[in-house]
Amino acid sequence: MANFTTSVTRIQDLCGNHSLATAALVGRFYNTRHRGLLESFEWSRKKQEILIVIAADESSGTLSVTNGGSTATITGGSWTSADEGKYVRIGSDNELYVVKTVSGATVTFGDLNGTTVAYQGTTAATATYVMFERFYSLGTAVESIVSVVHNTSKLGEIDQESLDAIDPARTSTGTQATAFARGPRDMSGTSDLVQIEFTPRLTAATVVRVIIKKGHTDLASTTNPIVPSGPLEWQAAADTCRHLFAKTKDERWLTLAKDYDGQGEISLEREKTLDAHKFGLSPAIKDAGAWSRAGTDYETDHDLFPPGH
Repeated sequence: MANFTTSVTRIQDLCGNHSLATAALVGRFYNTRHRGLLESFEWSRKKQEILIVIAADESSGTLSVTNGGSTATITGGSWTSADEGKYVRIGSDNELYVVKTVSGATVTFGDLNGTTVAYQGTTAATATYVMFERFYSLGTAVESIVSVVHNTSKLGEIDQESLDAIDPARTSTGTQATAFARGPRDMSGTSDLVQIEFTPRLTAATVVRVIIKKGHTDLASTTNPIVPSGPLEWQAAADTCRHLFAKTKDERWLTLAKDYDGQGEISLEREKTLDAHKFGLSPAIKDAGAWSRAGTDYETDHDLFPPGH
């Protein structure tokens, strides 16, 4: 398995290191082909595991809050800029606010879009609070969630609308999650990240294991592709040759592109077979008729959970 830079160099070699076959051009063809190949087959490398470390609740110290004000003063707490984006519930109120900014002992309230929000509760000099991480990111290029496991339990999925109806203020807490919900995607800056939350809300440090399937993200530098690099290189080389024909009108590039297309097809079929043999279920497991699919990855992938479960 070659990384992006190594593959680009090899493709340039296959195209005679022509001056028009720049690394930037070849890289674009390479990424386009990576996206196509990734979507064409259930490569074993698409399935990956993510460990989410749950942040413990914070409730030390007090807040000085004023009705209609957008800031509060922290006394005795240990808030930092790392708490920005967390949720806070103040006193006995059920409203949730997002921590927009933390500057010394001053915190500004906001929402997930970064808009400043005025505190609607009762003015208090020493209000208690609970601050918690509501949404956890699964990282970039997540195509789908296969399964979510906390401790020894596989979690069912519930939608945000149902969770909001059941527990709008996220007051239901515990040490064992029973379900997860997909939150709004994190679109801050250039990000596009899948986020999830858990119910009941976990209040102590623990770990949740998530199995996901990766989608395409543009590769660069020493990044390894998800699909095998062999067919990827042949196909990108063929595209580069067709580009060189368009620029030079030399039909020998089309002949070479046709040859590389053929090499790419052979390499692709070989890699598909190898992938299935190395990482697919063995015949003994496939033929185990007594095995139940309940509570397995099959169940999640094939929508065996009833709607809203």
